[in-house]
Amino acid sequence: GLVLLAAGLLANTFKFIPKATLAAVIICAMYFMLDFQTYRLFWRAKKLDFLTMIVTLFTCVFLSLEFGIAIGVVLDLILLLYFSARPAVKITLEQ
Repeated sequence: GLVLLAAGLLANTFKFIPKATLAAVIICAMYFMLDFQTYRLFWRAKKLDFLTMIVTLFTCVFLSLEFGIAIGVVLDLILLLYFSARPAVKITLEQ
């Protein structure tokens, strides 16, 4: 709530900040989002989660942030529904 209030009150002053400065702030924030340990963990744990993460990342970077998030959510929902509809069933015979 406080961030929205500050953004609403300071919106007129943001137009004086050069776009290159705002881009630098976004780039610095994105730098810490590129955690290669997380990528390695997803690669070892489940390849489809890694694929979803990479597709979402590249879509956000090369197309747009909103479209990338939407693609990531839809892709994850498709994978979730696909594997939920086909559970692994194990049958054991007792003698």
